[in-house]
Amino acid sequence: MKRLVIGMIAHVDSGKTTLSEAMLYSAGEIRKLGRVDHGDAFLDTHSIERSRGITVFSKQAVMRYGDCDITLLDTPGHADFSAETERALQALDYAVLVISGTDGVQSHTETLWRLLTRYRIPAFIFVNKMDI
Repeated sequence: MKRLVIGMIAHVDSGKTTLSEAMLYSAGEIRKLGRVDHGDAFLDTHSIERSRGITVFSKQAVMRYGDCDITLLDTPGHADFSAETERALQALDYAVLVISGTDGVQSHTETLWRLLTRYRIPAFIFVNKMDI
């Protein structure tokens, strides 16, 4: 069985955790869609995260796709917690760089891109919130 570690990275409020929740839901790994801003996200379990409405700690969840086990790492998007995100990068096979279609590329997005380049992590770019 093939195993991959894929990290979701983005600037704050890009919808990265909500997208991660949707992926887990679509894969059948969770039964209910959660959202950070509603305080019911599966991946944001710490009381600090629920009260502040942001991801503070990297979280992992496993989902299966065919014969592949994918460990999904959801990382913080706020620049204050970028050290936590950088620690997670060292474990990744691939990254998904989420960009908010309403906010565009932010300075933290550029910082994340430079980190992906430094660690030589192949990345997919996902433009989120295009329906707003």
